[in-house]
Amino acid sequence: MTTKEKIIESAISVIQSEGTANYSLAKVAEKTGMTKAAIFYYF
Repeated sequence: MTTKEKIIESAISVIQSEGTANYSLAKVAEKTGMTKAAIFYYF
């Protein structure tokens, strides 16, 4: 699994558990173990 795929999977997981109203990049970063800046690098 590539890093980009790992980020996407984490984002899907956060949206499913938190909902779109509570979704944040910080939560995705925490789940992936990356910084927000690193996620921006891939997208």
